[in-house]
Amino acid sequence: MNSEEFVKMMLLDGCFVLEFMNSTICRKRYWGQNEDDWMDDTLLCGLLYDLKSDSTMFENQLPFFVRQKLFRQNEPPPSMNFMASMAHLFIATTGRYHLHCSEVDNTHKVRHLVDLLRFYYIPSSPDTEEYKNYKKTKRNKYINIPTITELCEAGVKLQRADETNSLMDFSFKNGLLKIPPFNIHINFEIQIRNLIVSEILHGGSDQKFIFYYLALLDDLINTEKDVSILVKKKIITNEIGGNDEQISELINNLRLNAPTFSPKYYYSNMSKDLNEYCNKWWHRSMAPLRRDYFNTPWASISFVAATVLLLLTLLQTLFSAPSILH
Repeated sequence: MNSEEFVKMMLLDGCFVLEFMNSTICRKRYWGQNEDDWMDDTLLCGLLYDLKSDSTMFENQLPFFVRQKLFRQNEPPPSMNFMASMAHLFIATTGRYHLHCSEVDNTHKVRHLVDLLRFYYIPSSPDTEEYKNYKKTKRNKYINIPTITELCEAGVKLQRADETNSLMDFSFKNGLLKIPPFNIHINFEIQIRNLIVSEILHGGSDQKFIFYYLALLDDLINTEKDVSILVKKKIITNEIGGNDEQISELINNLRLNAPTFSPKYYYSNMSKDLNEYCNKWWHRSMAPLRRDYFNTPWASISFVAATVLLLLTLLQTLFSAPSILH
């Protein structure tokens, strides 16, 4: 392929994506139509999945500045933000992360579409405790943590973190582990593997956020039982139709052939807190009690009633003992 053919290819690629954007999201978002109508269009949804699968292949990336220049030539409405529109079309819709599609800062130096996708894995706020600890510590070693099943057996409560804007925003406090929801969709594996390639080539030595995320998921999910718990909590949505065992195998295999750990691990402090919580005798002892006797309001009432009855019987025995002795 000579230089002229290469330029023509980039131009056609950029124009196609721009026209597709105009005919779907932008037409609906900026010209008063219902933004969610296209979700009921089976043909359009299928095209979106196929387009995303091809567009998120690392070898198919078109430099973002080319797309931006073509976008400006189209004279879009003043309120229309290029990167936010691209994110909405290729990430919020087809990825279906159920995350809030926040405005993408134009100062963020996006190289291409895969790099834009990676933006959603970078911690959303530098003000979080986890991010502050990560930045100020030179070496945060990797610490293995129990699986979802083991955490539940130790009394850890799970909650879907709907308020977060990043897939990395896990948090653990006072026995409650908040996990950002994510979907296992048809392009999930392709997407993650291309993000790993992008991070190897463009990420810094201590900026392996995709691998940090995968390492944590791999620790939490080991068997189909772990997946089943997360599905019941609506943290995982299975869109590929496989069973829970297939989902656990998919997630575990993603870590294969991935890069080794950098000197810093983003979830080091949270992992340490989780292990300390699970290793406490009190938490491990109380978890079965809550599960077996306080899992429903009626079970709690029955347990309290039985305890009161036992105490009354004991008191009656104590008071009647002197009269029996005399």
